[in-house]
Amino acid sequence: MDHPEIIGIKASAGSGKTYQLSLRYLKLLSSFQKQSRENLSRIVAITFTNKAAAEMKERILLFLKEIALKTSHGGDLSEKTGIPPASAREWIDVIILNYSDFQVRTIDSLLFAILKSLSFELGIKSDSDVVFNMENVLEQGFDVLLTNLKKEKLLWDSAITTYLEIDAKDGFYPEPYLKKRLFKLYPKIDDGTKVPDMDVTKLKKLEEELKSAYEEFYSVYKELKTALNGSIFRNLSKDIELEKLIEKSFLEKDTPELFKKNKGSDENKEKLKNVLDSLKNKVKEYLDVMSTLKVGGYVSFLKRLKKSVDEICRREGIILGGDEWSKRVLDEMEKKGTPPLIYAHFASKFSHFLFDEFQDTSRIQWNGLYVLLEDVLSQGGSLFLVGDTKQAIFRWRGGDWSIFNEIFEEIYFPCVENKKTFVLDKNYRSYSHLVEFFNKLFEPLSNEDFVRDKIAPLCLGQKSPHKIYKEFAKEVSSAFSKHEQNPTKTEKKGKINIYQVEGNKEEIQAKVKEVFIREIKRVWDENSGKDSKIAVLVRSHVEAEDIASWLFELNIPVVTEKGLKLEVSGVVKGILSLLYYLYTKKEVFLYGFLASNLLKNGPLNEDRLLRGWIDGSFLNWEQEVDNICKKLRPYINRRSPYELLWEVMQTLSLFERLDSDLASHKPFVERLLEVSHDFEVKEGPSLAKYLEFWETGGLEERISLPENIDAVRILTIHKAKGLEFSVVFIPFTDWRIKNKAPIDKHNDQLVYLSSNLSEELQNVKYTLWAKEIQELLNLFYVAITRAEEELHLFVTCTKDKGLKPISHIVKQLIKEAGVEDLVKVVE
Repeated sequence: MDHPEIIGIKASAGSGKTYQLSLRYLKLLSSFQKQSRENLSRIVAITFTNKAAAEMKERILLFLKEIALKTSHGGDLSEKTGIPPASAREWIDVIILNYSDFQVRTIDSLLFAILKSLSFELGIKSDSDVVFNMENVLEQGFDVLLTNLKKEKLLWDSAITTYLEIDAKDGFYPEPYLKKRLFKLYPKIDDGTKVPDMDVTKLKKLEEELKSAYEEFYSVYKELKTALNGSIFRNLSKDIELEKLIEKSFLEKDTPELFKKNKGSDENKEKLKNVLDSLKNKVKEYLDVMSTLKVGGYVSFLKRLKKSVDEICRREGIILGGDEWSKRVLDEMEKKGTPPLIYAHFASKFSHFLFDEFQDTSRIQWNGLYVLLEDVLSQGGSLFLVGDTKQAIFRWRGGDWSIFNEIFEEIYFPCVENKKTFVLDKNYRSYSHLVEFFNKLFEPLSNEDFVRDKIAPLCLGQKSPHKIYKEFAKEVSSAFSKHEQNPTKTEKKGKINIYQVEGNKEEIQAKVKEVFIREIKRVWDENSGKDSKIAVLVRSHVEAEDIASWLFELNIPVVTEKGLKLEVSGVVKGILSLLYYLYTKKEVFLYGFLASNLLKNGPLNEDRLLRGWIDGSFLNWEQEVDNICKKLRPYINRRSPYELLWEVMQTLSLFERLDSDLASHKPFVERLLEVSHDFEVKEGPSLAKYLEFWETGGLEERISLPENIDAVRILTIHKAKGLEFSVVFIPFTDWRIKNKAPIDKHNDQLVYLSSNLSEELQNVKYTLWAKEIQELLNLFYVAITRAEEELHLFVTCTKDKGLKPISHIVKQLIKEAGVEDLVKVVE
């Protein structure tokens, strides 16, 4: 290629972006006149995960194989890419013989390669280990500061005082909570972060100035009171507390609004304006100072912690992964002498870059690679980007979707004239009924006026500045402007069920559980053994655990991304409850055993147990358990806990049942036995210690089931991105802004964005909120578009005052899109 080019592909869900990336890779191979190792290494394809990199490599090799074997699909690929069969065979040989030069890799691995090339300049050991779990190193750094408690006393006092004031925590042992807060804020701190002046005397002086400004204002207010709007100044007194003054609505209004209609001369209005502007300025100054002072005690501690962590990394030869090494690359790139080194190591080697999931690239990563990309383009190379801003769901990990659009403006690479964007408008995943539903449901979000007037007030609240509404509406409507897709699966197949559930949190949980259990049991019975993939998509791992326990009540096998805790299994909890009852005779453990699946007359849910108390049948169940205990009691002192478990299982005939009606619990019971054996080897055969182990966290032990078994998959939506399933359940959509008073960095200062803020910091907070709401909309889009055939969506609307969860937006979209006929209201 003689001229540089930048191509952007906007790829909605199921549009075949991996196919397009692979096709582009082959086209670039065909542009070389020679099939060689050097030319192979000139193309770099960047993916978001190692799994995606492996899949793309596999796809490229498969395409070359199809071309080489002259299959019908291979003929089509040969025509599209310009690679003849003979050339495809030679490229396969080159790739296999030089696999390390087959540059399909993650962005982190490329940045790490750059970091290693600068190891001498950065003083990094050549054999340094990479550590992605930053928390382990932070723990070491924290412990170092803890051991120097006397030396660092002022630092500790300041951090603890700040923590107690902001998080309003008390108790005798704040350390673990303080540590959690500090570790969360650690990535926001760098060498440029300013340490605020914590001089309390200055704050006192500012408070006096604010009171003085208010006294002047109040004096003018009293003079002009009869001409002013009384409802705005309700409950205004001379000796008002600062906290209440800051919250007064008249501070947010312009002077003319404060007067009654046709009242107040120009002279009086000017008089009030002068004292009001002076008061507003003092309030702003006070709020800005308070927003930094409230977190000021963290900054010094965090900077000292960073120094401690850096020392540990240098001493032990550790490189912190992720953004930490990206920052180091970026810092080094900004030095005058570095770019030539980068050119020497890399730029002369590369000619073409391809980016997958570009919307999830962080600003730090992008800036770190910019020098390299700029040189590649200056040499006539190319940049190929595939992404979708409405699928950007990794902002919490630094992803910045705005970069995608910036590249095609003058902000980046202004010298490149050939910049093109394309939209992939076909859906190869979902059946037509679903694709048509997606098109209708998201159509309102492409309307900027609708988003500004209907959506923004719901989720950002009435106090949010109008300019934030406008910016939010512009971002959202831009992301969803080209959302329409044409289905390729045109068969009239597919089902959509929408359940609208309202109430408080407990009511919603109960209603969702009832409908979810009924529907998933039907789907499981219809699809089990048919190679259909059934998925339940949730926002959090806590929700995943709850759903897993519901499915185990139905004896439906489950696979989750983190593995399942042993406490999910009612059988495991029932066995342990029986052991506790044997040992203590406490009725609470009798209840736990009766509520399990272990009695022959079936699980006794709360309703049955309650009726049992009333009609007297509970005595029969208690007698049945006592008979079991009589058989087991002789073994308590003659068997170790592990051996006692075996006796319990034999007495309850569990070995047979784990191969029949309790089959889904078998892996959990096997893990229970394994953990019990390990405990006995380490701690001895004490039953008391054994039961204490389970009571103090043993049930947190996890079990991982193989991915290929016939089971319902429960995944977080983040983990499900890029995947597809025959049937998708989304049981909860009451997702909301997680932190309404965030701590963030602004103008190189850490600021606490609580309720009372200056206009400037209000804009910072509401901008953060707006981005989080947009990400939640993206999360919703990703979730429902995983479905191929069936979608079961629960619109769970909690009765909230103020900011609404995302479910209220979904409800509004359903109404606006005219698909209310699909909704079933759950009473």
